[in-house]
Amino acid sequence: MINRYWRAVIETMVGFLLALMVATVVSRGGGEAGSGGDAPRLRVSGGAVLLEQASNMVFAAGSDRLPNLTAEDWVSYSDYVVLVTAVSEKALPPTLDDRSRGEGMMVRGVRLKVEDVLWSSSNPDHLPPTEWTRPSMGWTYKGGSADRPMALVDTSRVEVGHAYIMAIDWVEGSCNTGRGEWLGLGAGAVVPADGGVVGAGEYEGAVYGTPDTGTSMADALATETSLRRDQWGNSIGALTDVLSSTTPLPRDRPRAAVGSTCVPD
Repeated sequence: MINRYWRAVIETMVGFLLALMVATVVSRGGGEAGSGGDAPRLRVSGGAVLLEQASNMVFAAGSDRLPNLTAEDWVSYSDYVVLVTAVSEKALPPTLDDRSRGEGMMVRGVRLKVEDVLWSSSNPDHLPPTEWTRPSMGWTYKGGSADRPMALVDTSRVEVGHAYIMAIDWVEGSCNTGRGEWLGLGAGAVVPADGGVVGAGEYEGAVYGTPDTGTSMADALATETSLRRDQWGNSIGALTDVLSSTTPLPRDRPRAAVGSTCVPD
């Protein structure tokens, strides 16, 4: 039996992830979720090396919580940019509605350890975290158990053992938990960084290695104008230098609301 607090946490995580997703969930091959078949390997260019691709992945498309592609976005909308390692994960049970239907999704709570604070705003709302649990895509839920792994397109799934650069801000507590939480700005503000190299590591459930020759990138970013594309293959220090030299927009911008579903008493 799940106590009220953890039920509220699960509902909040699911609500947040659903707020990012559009209605259609597709496999990488383009079929509807549950249609079967393995997800094909991602195409790569510019020297990025695909080391590993999870099969049977289901991808969800979505919209971002805050602007997050450019260096100006990062320094304007985040409280901190941090280097983290995913140290553990916990599969959370599906919601009562999904269990009643016999299908839906399961969320992971991924525990992140902050290895370094790379950049800080001039007036953050809170001290930087040392660790926190991040709501992340888990699996489709079918027939009473986890079925196929899920990921959001154009961003990292966030998997244990990998390092990431994240631009985060503090969001005040929802009606569910009454507690605030650290959230990323969106897809472009979660960047793999294994071995201290921007772009090396896990992205969309695939694991990439990046050569030492500069700005290699996954083909998925070939047409994107963004900080992560510009810095792909560079050192973390090079990305940090860009952030330090970027002027933020005024800090009186509104905080975006996080999708959640209130749990009645």
